[in-house]
Amino acid sequence: MNNSTVPLPVPFTDGINFLLDTLSLRGAALYRGRFSAPWGISFTRDTGQTGRQTGRSANAQFHVVLSGSPCYITVSGGETVMLQLGDFVLLPHADAHTLKSDATVAATPLERALSRGVLDGDLLSFGGGGAPTETLCGDIYFAGEAHGTPVTLAHPLLAALPPLMVLRGENGVALPWLGATLDFLRCEIVSDRPGNQTVINRLAEILFIQAVRSHLAEGDLNCPNANYLRALVEPRIAPAMLAMHTRPAIVWSVASLAALCYVSRSAFAQSFHAQVGVAPLAYLTQWRLFLAGRYLRGTERITVGEIAARVGYGSEAALSKVFKTHTGFVPGEYRKRNETSSSALGVV
Repeated sequence: MNNSTVPLPVPFTDGINFLLDTLSLRGAALYRGRFSAPWGISFTRDTGQTGRQTGRSANAQFHVVLSGSPCYITVSGGETVMLQLGDFVLLPHADAHTLKSDATVAATPLERALSRGVLDGDLLSFGGGGAPTETLCGDIYFAGEAHGTPVTLAHPLLAALPPLMVLRGENGVALPWLGATLDFLRCEIVSDRPGNQTVINRLAEILFIQAVRSHLAEGDLNCPNANYLRALVEPRIAPAMLAMHTRPAIVWSVASLAALCYVSRSAFAQSFHAQVGVAPLAYLTQWRLFLAGRYLRGTERITVGEIAARVGYGSEAALSKVFKTHTGFVPGEYRKRNETSSSALGVV
């Protein structure tokens, strides 16, 4: 018997913590930009901030203005935002974007800027010799996440974030937590001490998590999937979401999930659909498929049958049927396609 109505041992507000924990950082690549007006650079997901065709697509990217004059960032198809000293901007989907000294300046692709400018280790100097702007830029890679992954297998928290998140500094000074983290990062970037890349990875992960936390805390939920973010802290929904996230193997029902939230079955189902956009059990299916996709893309060699048991399906056949319905592939075929793609690109 599955005790699905037993209250969870952690507060429902830990639902955001749990989702953030599932975004395991795989690596980060950073560099400093010393630009002089007029200048403009365009970034793509595949070249990332380093301008190198690595075969890996960044999952997220960021910029922070360290010193000098303001600059302007424009995400493809979006509005232009001015960044000033101390401002930090996160692109959680690593969408194509430009960074310029002035919104009217033409943008040079990053890989071309690298050949035209001066690259000294991690420092790129580029521009026309006018007013200077110094930035720190970075790519973030998450374990088990890959661009080109079917939407049904995407991480729900990442999918719910807006394309551009801006954290403003205060009077030209970065927020205290950001300033301390950046100081630490700059020390490690120029360091040749053993383990410096591991430290950089951890600090980049902190930058991402803190940006998301600030975004949620400020209530700046102006994005298409904002209701999903609100649902993570909504008392009538959040306990059920945490239960599904942490215990996917349980045979959940709408009634048992509603009981965790201390509301009626009908009230829970209505509130859940209004906030999340799908019915409770449909969301459970999405979460189980996300977990299954992550296991299949991961390095842990477990059988499809074992994956089925971990994510809440009674057999390999049951998982295979649902997986193919939503992705077009059976699990084994999806795993092979991912392995072939990763091998061809040199992804580890």
